[in-house]
Amino acid sequence: MMLVAENLPYYQTPSDDYAAEKCTVFVHRPEADNYPVFVYFHGGGLEGGGRGEGDPFIERMLAEGFGVVTAEYRLSPKAKYPQYNDDAAAAVAWTLEHIAEYGGDPTKLFVTGHSAGGYLAAIVCLDDHRLAKFGHHIDEITASLPVSGQMLTHFTIRKDKGLPFEQATIDEAAPLFYAHDVKMPMFLLVGGDDMAARVEENALMAAIRKANGHDVELLVVPGRDHGTIKEHYASKDDPAAAGILAFVRRYL
Repeated sequence: MMLVAENLPYYQTPSDDYAAEKCTVFVHRPEADNYPVFVYFHGGGLEGGGRGEGDPFIERMLAEGFGVVTAEYRLSPKAKYPQYNDDAAAAVAWTLEHIAEYGGDPTKLFVTGHSAGGYLAAIVCLDDHRLAKFGHHIDEITASLPVSGQMLTHFTIRKDKGLPFEQATIDEAAPLFYAHDVKMPMFLLVGGDDMAARVEENALMAAIRKANGHDVELLVVPGRDHGTIKEHYASKDDPAAAGILAFVRRYL
């Protein structure tokens, strides 16, 4: 179980120096070949944060036989919408094209992330024209597993669009915009004490998808907040990790 590749660019020709600096992936793999793989996006409001070596998600999933590709992406204010979403799609496309070189199985690819990364994990799996820009289709993704992600248009993207921070928006940048008609399996994970309206946004996503016959599961973990929802993955009795693993194993 190890980090086998780092700072790999996922754009063949980065558009500028900032893209060359930020748009990279890190590949962590278990011992056995042909492993299923997660693409993982970090949180930080699309304005900060970064991949974390030793992250409990990486530790737990490697121990369970999964690979994890952690992806960096451009951040506000140096970047603007739709660059965050395009970067996420490009990182997924890179993984589909290259993970077999590191022993992984590209036909068993799951996309996840926390907070802003949860938003990206949802939107890249639902807004098909993003992935299509890089020659792929969302049908190549096995499932989406956003953690504490906004299902509305992300508040930083609302700022980019000149909209008020407080204005709840569902437009083409919102995962909820695509909730009814995209068949992507989804596992939605939030803490019972998460940020204001975060549980309700995810519950609405789950309800719409269920009403339209899509495979969706919502897990609200009591007593967890926006940060602690992801801090205990390494514990064998963590309900958040158990829920993730039970869902993805249905597709292996």
